[in-house]
Formats: sequence, C-alpha cells, structure tokens
Amino acid sequence: MYINTETYEYPITEQQIRELMPNVSFPEGLPPYPYAWVYPAPKPTINPLTERIVEGTPIKTGKGWFEETWNIEQLDNDSITANYVQAAQRLQREIELAMDTHFDAKAAERRYTNRWTCATRAGYPGPFQAECLAFATWMDTCNELAYTTLKDIQNGVRPMFESVEEALAILPSFTWPE
Repeated sequence: MYINTETYEYPITEQQIRELMPNVSFPEGLPPYPYAWVYPAPKPTINPLTERIVEGTPIKTGKGWFEETWNIEQLDNDSITANYVQAAQRLQREIELAMDTHFDAKAAERRYTNRWTCATRAGYPGPFQAECLAFATWMDTCNELAYTTLKDIQNGVRPMFESVEEALAILPSFTWPE
C-alpha cells in the first residue's frame, strides 16, 4: 500500500496512483512524488473475544519511510457477550464431535464399524452381547456426565472448559471385558 505524503491519504493502491497519473511511468514498487510505499508492520496479538485491531495512520520513521500502525480497540459489552456465547457454542460442538470420535475409536479396538454398531449389539443375545453392553453402558455414563457438566456450566456452577482435551479428560476410562 501507498500513502500520499502531502495529504496523508491512505491506503492507496498502485493501480489508483497509475489512474491518477496516467502519463507518468514509474518502475513497479517505486511510485512518483508525492506517494510513498508504506512498509507493513506485524499486527499486535489481541484477545479476539474482547478486542479488535484497526489499522491506524502510517507513521514516518527516522529513515524517512512510512510504516503501518495498528490500534487495539475494546469491543462493547454486547459484542463481548455475543463472542463468548459463540465461542462456548463452538467449543461445545467440538467437544461433542471429539466425544463421538473417542467412542468410535474405542469401538474400533474390537473391530466394530463405529459406536452405533457396537452399542446396537448390546440388545441381542449372542457372543458379543456382554462386551457391547459394557461399551454401551460406558458410553451412556460418559454422555450423562457430559450433559450434567454442561448443565453446571450453563448454571454458572463450573467454568467452561478451556479446551476439548480438558473436557475429554473428565470422562471415565473404559476397559473391554474379557
């Protein structure tokens, strides 16, 4: 991006300069006076739930170059609340998917296609009923714990998990019966 060094109009693209000065030729990247290249600066790290980055007016450095600037603005309370709600909903969906993947992986240890093919066999007499009943019971225990924990989070009894891994860590382990 470029800046007009007289009016401080910014940002200006090379195409805009060429349109403003159609009879002036200049090598790519070296604009004619009064325009100057604005050197990019890294964006600061922010909490996207509570802040946003807004590009500021470029500053002139001691070397005569212009450099990008960034301003951090605090979001309003309604936006912050909405962001936290969306983040919690997104994390909840990720936890649900991770639990399903966890159940499917456990079922695959005994060559079941997924959690459903394993749990379904618990209802039918046969050589696989005992292990499938144990699996289905464990899966239901995990789901009950997850729903109870979610209710506690929604009621403010406990904080939301920081990560999917933290949520999965509360689940009981499962060992296949012999």
